[in-house]
Amino acid sequence: MRLNGLILLVSLLVVALAAGCGKKGGGTADGDPKDNSKGALADGSNDRWSSMVLIGLDKDKTGSVVIEAIYEGAATPAAIDMGSHQDCAALHGDTVIYQEAEQVNADKTVPWTFVHVTKGLKGTYGTPNKSRRMDQKGCVYVPHVMGVMAGQPVFVYNSDKTGHNINAMASENIPFNKSQAAGAAPLALKFDAVEMNVRLACNVHSWMNARVHVMKHPYFTTTGVDGSGKIPFLPPGKYTLSFWHETWKAADVEVEVKTGAETKITVKLTK
Repeated sequence: MRLNGLILLVSLLVVALAAGCGKKGGGTADGDPKDNSKGALADGSNDRWSSMVLIGLDKDKTGSVVIEAIYEGAATPAAIDMGSHQDCAALHGDTVIYQEAEQVNADKTVPWTFVHVTKGLKGTYGTPNKSRRMDQKGCVYVPHVMGVMAGQPVFVYNSDKTGHNINAMASENIPFNKSQAAGAAPLALKFDAVEMNVRLACNVHSWMNARVHVMKHPYFTTTGVDGSGKIPFLPPGKYTLSFWHETWKAADVEVEVKTGAETKITVKLTK
Protein backbone atom coordinates (compact mmCIF):
# COMPACT_ATOMS: atom_id res chain seq x y z
CA MET A 1 0.00 0.00 0.00
CA ARG A 2 2.81 2.39 0.88
CA LEU A 3 4.53 1.59 -2.42
CA ASN A 4 1.34 2.21 -4.39
CA GLY A 5 0.80 5.49 -2.53
CA LEU A 6 4.36 6.58 -3.32
CA ILE A 7 3.91 5.75 -7.00
CA LEU A 8 0.66 7.74 -7.08
CA LEU A 9 2.34 10.73 -5.40
CA VAL A 10 5.23 10.70 -7.88
CA SER A 11 2.80 10.47 -10.79
CA LEU A 12 0.85 13.47 -9.53
CA LEU A 13 4.05 15.50 -9.18
CA VAL A 14 5.08 14.67 -12.74
CA VAL A 15 1.68 15.79 -14.05
CA ALA A 16 1.85 19.01 -12.03
CA LEU A 17 5.33 19.80 -13.31
CA ALA A 18 4.28 19.13 -16.88
CA ALA A 19 1.30 21.46 -16.49
CA GLY A 20 3.53 24.17 -15.03
CA CYS A 21 6.02 23.87 -17.86
CA GLY A 22 3.16 24.17 -20.33
CA LYS A 23 2.49 27.76 -19.36
CA LYS A 24 5.08 28.85 -21.91
CA GLY A 25 5.13 27.76 -25.53
CA GLY A 26 7.53 27.91 -28.40
CA GLY A 27 11.02 26.84 -29.30
CA THR A 28 11.62 24.34 -32.05
CA ALA A 29 8.43 22.91 -33.47
CA ASP A 30 7.38 19.44 -32.38
CA GLY A 31 7.20 16.60 -34.87
CA ASP A 32 7.70 17.32 -38.58
CA PRO A 33 5.65 20.41 -39.49
CA LYS A 34 5.05 20.97 -43.18
CA ASP A 35 7.07 23.77 -44.75
CA ASN A 36 4.60 25.33 -47.18
CA SER A 37 5.90 28.88 -46.76
CA LYS A 38 7.26 29.23 -50.31
CA GLY A 39 6.19 32.51 -51.89
CA ALA A 40 5.22 34.12 -48.59
CA LEU A 41 4.90 37.91 -48.70
CA ALA A 42 6.50 40.25 -46.19
CA ASP A 43 3.14 41.12 -44.63
CA GLY A 44 1.99 37.50 -44.51
CA SER A 45 -1.19 38.27 -46.45
CA ASN A 46 -1.03 35.06 -48.45
CA ASP A 47 -0.09 32.62 -45.74
CA ARG A 48 -2.45 32.93 -42.81
CA TRP A 49 -5.88 32.83 -44.48
CA SER A 50 -6.07 29.07 -44.62
CA SER A 51 -9.24 27.00 -44.82
CA MET A 52 -8.90 26.36 -41.08
CA VAL A 53 -9.19 30.06 -40.32
CA LEU A 54 -12.02 30.74 -42.77
CA ILE A 55 -14.38 28.00 -41.56
CA GLY A 56 -17.82 29.60 -41.18
CA LEU A 57 -16.74 32.93 -42.73
CA ASP A 58 -18.39 34.05 -45.95
CA LYS A 59 -15.65 36.07 -47.69
CA ASP A 60 -18.23 37.73 -49.94
CA LYS A 61 -19.80 39.33 -46.87
CA THR A 62 -16.61 40.91 -45.53
CA GLY A 63 -14.63 44.09 -46.10
CA SER A 64 -11.03 45.16 -45.69
CA VAL A 65 -8.88 47.91 -44.24
CA VAL A 66 -5.90 49.37 -46.10
CA ILE A 67 -3.39 51.17 -43.90
CA GLU A 68 -0.72 53.69 -44.85
CA ALA A 69 1.80 54.65 -42.17
CA ILE A 70 3.66 57.96 -42.40
CA TYR A 71 6.22 59.87 -40.36
CA GLU A 72 6.64 63.59 -41.01
CA GLY A 73 9.51 64.26 -38.61
CA ALA A 74 13.25 64.06 -39.21
CA ALA A 75 14.52 60.50 -39.53
CA THR A 76 18.18 59.53 -39.41
CA PRO A 77 18.52 55.80 -40.10
CA ALA A 78 21.95 54.50 -39.17
CA ALA A 79 24.10 52.85 -41.81
CA ILE A 80 25.09 49.27 -41.01
CA ASP A 81 28.83 48.74 -40.76
CA MET A 82 29.58 45.25 -42.04
CA GLY A 83 33.30 45.93 -42.32
CA SER A 84 34.25 43.35 -39.71
CA HIS A 85 32.41 40.68 -41.71
CA GLN A 86 33.62 40.96 -45.27
CA ASP A 87 31.59 37.92 -46.29
CA CYS A 88 28.47 39.98 -45.54
CA ALA A 89 29.78 43.29 -46.90
CA ALA A 90 30.63 41.66 -50.22
CA LEU A 91 26.98 40.72 -50.72
CA HIS A 92 26.02 44.40 -51.03
CA GLY A 93 28.94 45.87 -52.99
CA ASP A 94 28.81 49.66 -52.83
CA THR A 95 25.18 49.75 -51.67
CA VAL A 96 24.71 51.23 -48.20
CA ILE A 97 22.39 49.16 -46.00
CA TYR A 98 20.53 50.99 -43.24
CA GLN A 99 19.07 49.83 -39.95
CA GLU A 100 15.33 49.33 -40.26
CA ALA A 101 14.42 51.19 -37.05
CA GLU A 102 14.09 54.63 -38.69
CA GLN A 103 13.54 53.86 -42.35
CA VAL A 104 11.27 56.41 -44.05
CA ASN A 105 10.55 56.66 -47.77
CA ALA A 106 10.83 59.88 -49.77
CA ASP A 107 7.04 60.30 -49.61
CA LYS A 108 7.15 59.98 -45.78
CA THR A 109 5.64 56.48 -45.76
CA VAL A 110 7.06 54.05 -43.21
CA PRO A 111 7.79 50.34 -43.66
CA TRP A 112 7.74 47.78 -40.84
CA THR A 113 4.75 49.16 -38.94
CA PHE A 114 2.74 46.33 -37.39
CA VAL A 115 -1.04 46.82 -37.35
CA HIS A 116 -3.53 44.60 -35.54
CA VAL A 117 -7.18 44.63 -34.48
CA THR A 118 -7.52 44.98 -30.71
CA LYS A 119 -11.28 45.53 -30.30
CA GLY A 120 -14.41 44.46 -32.15
CA LEU A 121 -13.63 40.87 -33.05
CA LYS A 122 -15.94 38.05 -32.06
CA GLY A 123 -15.31 34.35 -31.73
CA THR A 124 -12.13 32.31 -31.93
CA TYR A 125 -9.91 31.37 -34.85
CA GLY A 126 -8.19 28.17 -35.86
CA THR A 127 -4.45 27.91 -36.39
CA PRO A 128 -3.50 28.33 -40.09
CA ASN A 129 -2.13 25.29 -41.86
CA LYS A 130 0.08 27.61 -43.91
CA SER A 131 3.51 28.19 -42.40
CA ARG A 132 5.38 31.48 -42.21
CA ARG A 133 8.85 32.12 -43.63
CA MET A 134 11.68 34.17 -42.16
CA ASP A 135 14.89 34.42 -44.18
CA GLN A 136 18.44 35.53 -43.50
CA LYS A 137 19.53 37.13 -46.74
CA GLY A 138 22.38 39.56 -47.23
CA CYS A 139 23.07 39.19 -43.52
CA VAL A 140 19.75 40.79 -42.56
CA TYR A 141 16.47 39.25 -41.45
CA VAL A 142 13.72 39.32 -44.09
CA PRO A 143 11.10 40.42 -43.19
CA HIS A 144 12.20 42.73 -40.40
CA VAL A 145 8.77 42.64 -38.71
CA MET A 146 6.37 39.72 -38.98
CA GLY A 147 3.10 38.62 -37.44
CA VAL A 148 2.14 34.99 -36.83
CA MET A 149 -0.74 33.26 -35.15
CA ALA A 150 -0.06 31.28 -32.00
CA GLY A 151 0.89 27.74 -32.93
CA GLN A 152 1.61 28.58 -36.57
CA PRO A 153 4.88 27.01 -37.79
CA VAL A 154 7.68 29.42 -38.76
CA PHE A 155 10.52 28.23 -40.97
CA VAL A 156 13.76 30.20 -40.74
CA TYR A 157 15.99 29.97 -43.80
CA ASN A 158 19.65 30.85 -44.26
CA SER A 159 20.12 32.03 -47.84
CA ASP A 160 23.65 33.31 -47.13
CA LYS A 161 26.94 31.52 -47.64
CA THR A 162 27.86 32.18 -44.05
CA GLY A 163 26.61 30.88 -40.73
CA HIS A 164 24.04 32.63 -38.54
CA ASN A 165 22.25 31.94 -35.31
CA ILE A 166 18.66 32.70 -34.36
CA ASN A 167 18.37 34.07 -30.84
CA ALA A 168 14.73 34.61 -29.82
CA MET A 169 14.32 36.71 -26.68
CA ALA A 170 10.79 35.79 -25.63
CA SER A 171 9.03 36.19 -22.30
CA GLU A 172 5.69 34.41 -22.75
CA ASN A 173 7.18 31.84 -25.11
CA ILE A 174 10.26 29.73 -24.51
CA PRO A 175 13.44 31.61 -25.54
CA PHE A 176 15.75 29.75 -27.89
CA ASN A 177 19.17 30.21 -29.47
CA LYS A 178 19.88 28.00 -32.48
CA SER A 179 22.87 27.99 -34.82
CA GLN A 180 22.31 27.62 -38.56
CA ALA A 181 25.21 26.89 -40.87
CA ALA A 182 25.36 27.98 -44.49
CA GLY A 183 23.34 25.56 -46.60
CA ALA A 184 21.61 24.05 -43.58
CA ALA A 185 18.00 22.97 -43.72
CA PRO A 186 15.36 25.51 -42.61
CA LEU A 187 14.87 25.69 -38.87
CA ALA A 188 11.30 24.93 -37.78
CA LEU A 189 10.06 27.14 -34.95
CA LYS A 190 6.75 27.63 -33.19
CA PHE A 191 5.34 30.20 -30.77
CA ASP A 192 2.42 28.79 -28.81
CA ALA A 193 1.65 31.78 -26.56
CA VAL A 194 0.31 35.19 -27.58
CA GLU A 195 3.14 37.71 -27.25
CA MET A 196 3.99 41.08 -28.76
CA ASN A 197 7.49 41.97 -29.83
CA VAL A 198 9.56 38.81 -29.66
CA ARG A 199 13.01 40.05 -30.64
CA LEU A 200 15.19 37.93 -32.90
CA ALA A 201 18.93 38.59 -32.99
CA CYS A 202 22.01 37.00 -34.50
CA ASN A 203 24.95 36.69 -32.12
CA VAL A 204 27.32 36.31 -35.08
CA HIS A 205 26.29 39.59 -36.74
CA SER A 206 25.38 42.21 -34.15
CA TRP A 207 23.30 44.41 -36.48
CA MET A 208 20.85 41.65 -37.40
CA ASN A 209 17.48 41.83 -35.66
CA ALA A 210 13.83 41.21 -36.37
CA ARG A 211 10.53 41.31 -34.46
CA VAL A 212 7.80 38.69 -34.33
CA HIS A 213 4.31 39.45 -33.00
CA VAL A 214 2.30 36.38 -31.97
CA MET A 215 -1.46 36.87 -32.30
CA LYS A 216 -4.58 34.93 -31.30
CA HIS A 217 -6.41 35.99 -34.48
CA PRO A 218 -5.47 36.56 -38.13
CA TYR A 219 -6.45 40.22 -38.41
CA PHE A 220 -3.06 41.90 -38.64
CA THR A 221 -0.60 43.16 -41.21
CA THR A 222 2.84 44.73 -41.50
CA THR A 223 3.42 47.71 -43.77
CA GLY A 224 5.74 46.72 -46.59
CA VAL A 225 8.53 48.64 -48.28
CA ASP A 226 5.95 51.09 -49.68
CA GLY A 227 4.60 51.85 -46.20
CA SER A 228 1.20 50.22 -46.75
CA GLY A 229 -0.55 47.07 -45.55
CA LYS A 230 -3.96 45.43 -45.79
CA ILE A 231 -6.19 43.52 -43.37
CA PRO A 232 -8.77 41.56 -45.42
CA PHE A 233 -11.86 39.47 -44.65
CA LEU A 234 -13.18 41.54 -41.75
CA PRO A 235 -16.91 41.04 -41.05
CA PRO A 236 -18.91 44.29 -41.15
CA GLY A 237 -18.63 46.27 -37.93
CA LYS A 238 -16.59 48.71 -35.92
CA TYR A 239 -13.03 47.88 -34.91
CA THR A 240 -10.11 49.40 -33.09
CA LEU A 241 -6.68 49.18 -34.73
CA SER A 242 -3.46 49.39 -32.72
CA PHE A 243 0.00 50.06 -34.09
CA TRP A 244 3.53 49.03 -33.20
CA HIS A 245 6.74 50.50 -34.56
CA GLU A 246 10.27 49.91 -33.34
CA THR A 247 11.02 53.64 -32.89
CA TRP A 248 7.80 55.63 -33.16
CA LYS A 249 4.24 55.30 -31.87
CA ALA A 250 0.67 56.03 -32.96
CA ALA A 251 -2.68 56.38 -31.22
CA ASP A 252 -5.33 53.70 -31.73
CA VAL A 253 -7.72 54.28 -34.62
CA GLU A 254 -11.38 53.28 -34.83
CA VAL A 255 -12.63 52.12 -38.22
CA GLU A 256 -15.95 50.93 -39.61
CA VAL A 257 -15.88 48.08 -42.12
CA LYS A 258 -18.69 47.60 -44.62
CA THR A 259 -19.48 44.59 -46.78
CA GLY A 260 -17.58 44.62 -50.06
CA ALA A 261 -15.87 47.90 -49.24
CA GLU A 262 -12.23 48.82 -48.71
CA THR A 263 -11.70 51.28 -45.87
CA LYS A 264 -8.52 53.34 -46.26
CA ILE A 265 -6.76 55.06 -43.39
CA THR A 266 -3.52 56.97 -42.94
CA VAL A 267 -1.87 56.75 -39.55
CA LYS A 268 0.71 59.33 -38.46
CA LEU A 269 3.57 58.01 -36.37
CA THR A 270 5.11 60.31 -33.79
CA LYS A 271 8.01 60.25 -31.32
